[in-house]
Amino acid sequence: FDVQTPTLSASFRVPDLGHPDVPALDLLASIRGMGELSRIYQKLFYKTSLVTEASGGLYVPKEPGMIYFQFETAEMEKLPVATEALFKELRRIQDEGPTAEELARVLVNSESDRLYATQSVDGMAGRIGFLRFIMGDLDFDRQYLDELRAVTADRIREVAAQYFDPRRMSLVLMVPKAQDKYDVEA
Repeated sequence: FDVQTPTLSASFRVPDLGHPDVPALDLLASIRGMGELSRIYQKLFYKTSLVTEASGGLYVPKEPGMIYFQFETAEMEKLPVATEALFKELRRIQDEGPTAEELARVLVNSESDRLYATQSVDGMAGRIGFLRFIMGDLDFDRQYLDELRAVTADRIREVAAQYFDPRRMSLVLMVPKAQDKYDVEA
């Protein structure tokens, strides 16, 4: 790719959609990386101005998937510092867990996403098709929301410790062609 800004993406393998850890991983991904209120965006963009963009999420099809985080920096010099800050934030969730406010916010977002997905005929058809033909269970959404509501801060800390393991990680670093001699060891 002809990238113009340094970009780092880190992902960690996670189990399939039916696994009991997925609801906690879903909330963890939202707290850590989804949206401007996420911890990574707050820390790397707003508080330190290390990155120009930061995001993350959970991708879990019916088969195993990944929890991922990525950022872009304006200049190469910020790359090692931003990388260190990203991994400190991932470690911090293992040590401290989410706040009650964070947990409540991401739960409301999850409930809203499912509600808004069914606000059009096309959205309803897509959701029913997914539930019937991919999940094989038209009641999956209701059960999944119940599972999300049952997740505690301690459970999120546990799955963070289990899945944020460097042995489970894939890392991609893209740098502009002008910087192709960049020492990735740093």
